[in-house]
Amino acid sequence: MASTRIWVFDVEHGFAAFMRVPSGATMMIDCGRADDFSPALYIREYELNQFEQQAGYPITKLVVTHPHDDHIEDIATVIKYLQPNVIKRRRYDWEEVESESGGDYENLRKWAAFQAGYTKTADPIDWGGLDITHWGLSIEQAKELDEAKFINNSSIITIVDANGYKIVFPGDIEKDGWQELLGRDQDLCVALEGANIFVTSHHGHSSGYAPEVYDVMGKPDLNLSSIHHGDLDVEKAYSSPDRARGVTWQGEPRYHFTTRKDGTMLLEIDQNGHGRVQFLGPAY
Repeated sequence: MASTRIWVFDVEHGFAAFMRVPSGATMMIDCGRADDFSPALYIREYELNQFEQQAGYPITKLVVTHPHDDHIEDIATVIKYLQPNVIKRRRYDWEEVESESGGDYENLRKWAAFQAGYTKTADPIDWGGLDITHWGLSIEQAKELDEAKFINNSSIITIVDANGYKIVFPGDIEKDGWQELLGRDQDLCVALEGANIFVTSHHGHSSGYAPEVYDVMGKPDLNLSSIHHGDLDVEKAYSSPDRARGVTWQGEPRYHFTTRKDGTMLLEIDQNGHGRVQFLGPAY
């Protein structure tokens, strides 16, 4: 049986991930890009066959964790080549989001217009036995918590459980958002338990680090941060043996990997829930 393949791409500061399961279903989480690399074009060329490229919906599902530009910068390429059958997103007041976006509106407006066309309830997706769940504070709950950070704190969290192997994609939810959400949702605490890979919140910044997550999750095998190549604001706790079981990498124990240092990650999970991680270096 084919394995589940999960990519976390090196897009510098932003975020883009892609998953393909043995049933053929696919999911993209966010659509960031680097100046010289488009994950959407890579997916189209190397992860989809010719039929899928030409289909009405080349990918099954697109999740946009939140609409900050570094998470939707490649939306024009997605619209052109990778239109999804299903979209998972928050429905914001787009004028309000523009006012919080620092003046960079082009991609936001493309995303807002594109997602507005998805109004029908979609048919169930055959994930081939995988359990894919989404969690998060509502927009209203995030505003009540801290209106200045409501976009980050309303990020959609995705947990993929592939035959017992779990990877967590939390978007840019911040510390207070995590604390509020964990206090509200015991089912999320159960879903987090035993995660193998934790993609760190808010690009590994200290603002997204919540020890309470590890209280319910336990130690993952490793933490992974999508970090800009010039970003020095990385939470040191992620590199501690207190926050990961660790893996042996090039003869040394490692607890925290970054796209800045290690490049794109490819995770392959077999039908028995065994995961194999590769890092392809900053350039591949």
